Amino acid sequence: MKAMFEYIGIDKTESIKVRHIVQKNIDIPWHFHPEYEIVVILRGAGNVFIGDGMDRYEAGDTLLIGSNVPHVFIDDSHNKEKVDENGIEVVVVQFRSAFFSGFSDLKEFYNVSSLLNKMQCGVKIAGKVENAIATKFCVLAQLSGLKRITEFLHILDLIGSYKNLHLINPIAAASILPNMRSHRILKVIQFMNNNYHHDLKLAQLARLANMETTSFSRYFKHHTRKTFTGYLNELRLSYACKLLIEGSLSVTEICYETGYNSISHFNRQFKRVYNLTPKAYRARFYTQH
Repeated sequence: MKAMFEYIGIDKTESIKVRHIVQKNIDIPWHFHPEYEIVVILRGAGNVFIGDGMDRYEAGDTLLIGSNVPHVFIDDSHNKEKVDENGIEVVVVQFRSAFFSGFSDLKEFYNVSSLLNKMQCGVKIAGKVENAIATKFCVLAQLSGLKRITEFLHILDLIGSYKNLHLINPIAAASILPNMRSHRILKVIQFMNNNYHHDLKLAQLARLANMETTSFSRYFKHHTRKTFTGYLNELRLSYACKLLIEGSLSVTEICYETGYNSISHFNRQFKRVYNLTPKAYRARFYTQH
């Protein structure tokens, strides 16, 4: 399915657009826009698709989405067991990259610039900080003028300082994370991105990095925060999600296209990560679109 362009319509006299939305469900299709977007979930739950990644969201979560990154929120309104009769309630903040023009290279804006880069992967704020951040955005919706701008910058700086932000799209993350800027690790990641559908082995990647297998295994985990097997599996499943959304291949074809040699193994791995079978994942995406 091709993502639709959405015109946001931020007034030229505005720096950011903040909306407090209460409605029965989320009915915006798979879309993209040049503005950055932050969505605070106050009520409701469902699945969010950002680029090639997918994650679950619920009340208290905050999702951050980069410029021109296709995305869609599919709430649980179609699921009678999970639906909230009160509908959904969100705070949506949207802003242009031009808002930071002339500031992004300043040392004082390091946290904000780093966060904007990570937003291209899709960011989910979870854990102990999620409710505190959600509360701050709710307060932001009540402010205006210079107070709104200064509070907004403070929130972005605060989020940018967090060390363990959850990135939803692992493929986009490969060239963005600060600890993956080493030429050697980027060479390995690029090779994996181009050859994930082949039978890749740890020793093969170690040779590519000109390292011993044991040393490379530690090196890879240090830079990606994942084991080689875990990262490869996540990479394959992320591409599988993309193919499922595009809808042109069968589940069996996608299984082999993404490097799995057993449909049962593919189904188990997919369900372990997404808590859905590939068939159910595709059906959920198309339920409202």
